[in-house]
Amino acid sequence: MRSMKNSVKKLLVFDFDGTIADTSADIIHATHLLFDKKGIARVEDHIVEESIGMGFLNLLQKVLPEGTDVNSAIKELYNEFIEIYDSHYLDNIQVFSGFEDFLKAWDGQVAIISNKIEKYVVDSIYHLKMDHYPWEAIIGGDTFHVAKPDAYVLQEVMKKAGVTPLETVMIGDGLPDVLVAKNAGVDSIAVEFGYSPIHELRNAGAEHTLDHYCNLFDCLDVINAKYS
Repeated sequence: MRSMKNSVKKLLVFDFDGTIADTSADIIHATHLLFDKKGIARVEDHIVEESIGMGFLNLLQKVLPEGTDVNSAIKELYNEFIEIYDSHYLDNIQVFSGFEDFLKAWDGQVAIISNKIEKYVVDSIYHLKMDHYPWEAIIGGDTFHVAKPDAYVLQEVMKKAGVTPLETVMIGDGLPDVLVAKNAGVDSIAVEFGYSPIHELRNAGAEHTLDHYCNLFDCLDVINAKYS
């Protein structure tokens, strides 16, 4: 285990979809099944993938074809999407390469903040046999009255972990991750292997990027050096 005893950073907070695990195949599949059922023209896979991160309701609002009466359809569509996804969300889920190797070597604190429904995040962690790691918290989009990018969710996790913004890093693949870090005064790392274009995350304020978990310690060293 690599000791981070002298590290400024104590708590790493990870997004889930597109950061810890590749879940896009099942979300895309559920979206296609929903649209087929409702007679709505399918959208391209990459459009669905790039819309992952803001929660399923926002995803549907973003990917529905132009001309769809969103106001009258969205609640029904959301409920039907959840019913479909509930049968498929563990079909093809995979942990990103190197993530567990990093967790085994990291001796600091870890937590998860996702905009996905909490049940799906918790179930996925159990399914992937990662429930034995000492998560400070596993937060979903419905855990609190607000979700990312509202600073409240990250502030609550820091409070539970007993750390300050200076001691925290947010790691994710979407704008909500970069923005929640910015709103809470926390350093952020944008992963390059997730679902959002990396230039959008840089433009939103991500100072650091990560191409593989084998390089996360090096990235943390760079961030820690800013404060030494």
